[in-house]
Amino acid sequence: MLANRKLRTTIMLGAALLVIIGKLPITIAEAASPPAATSLAPSDIDAGSSHLLAAAEPFEALTEMAFSSLGLQLKRAIIAADAAAKGARGSLPEASLAPLDARLSQIHEAYKSDDRAGLAISSVEVYRILVSAAHPGKVPTAVNLMDYAGFRYDADFKAKPIRWQDMKEVAAYAREQWASISDKIADRALNETVDTALTDMELGAAQQNTFKARRSVNSELRVVDELEKYFSKR
Repeated sequence: MLANRKLRTTIMLGAALLVIIGKLPITIAEAASPPAATSLAPSDIDAGSSHLLAAAEPFEALTEMAFSSLGLQLKRAIIAADAAAKGARGSLPEASLAPLDARLSQIHEAYKSDDRAGLAISSVEVYRILVSAAHPGKVPTAVNLMDYAGFRYDADFKAKPIRWQDMKEVAAYAREQWASISDKIADRALNETVDTALTDMELGAAQQNTFKARRSVNSELRVVDELEKYFSKR
């Protein structure tokens, strides 16, 4: 659930910063959660992919914080994200390095100019790069990419002016990801809940309906958490 996301974000960022300043002799991946696993990095995948998924979490956190956090808190989140990206470079394919560096530069430019939408979108694009490069375990990559789509849609919605066209494209992307895994969901109620959330995202963007867009993206992010739990238990 989203409340659990917030708690996880706070704990992970604090631990990651302690690693950076040398107070904890652990890695960013270990900082994200207890040694057994992170919420994104289960034990059923290879070490490189686990590292990529753990490194994605500070960028998810930064995306969430971009519109609301101020001053030192936001700066610390960027420091944690930079450290995560640096640690993940060795696990990324060569083709992903240039896009990663470009997005990291955009994060810093957006922070300096106080472009909160640009900060959120650049951060979630790094998240996409990292989770896309990881080999899937029990949780399909499509679930993480639906998470990406929800956060990008939300950033578009909070931008001024609202980025309706990009929201339409992101909703379509989320639908594509869902289509690739929906037949693996035996839980009919969950299947219908996901479909409803995605339909509302599509309609919210197409109709430029602010109420429906806000409600639908919150529903989509909640249901992604449910999908993670569903696949993790299989």
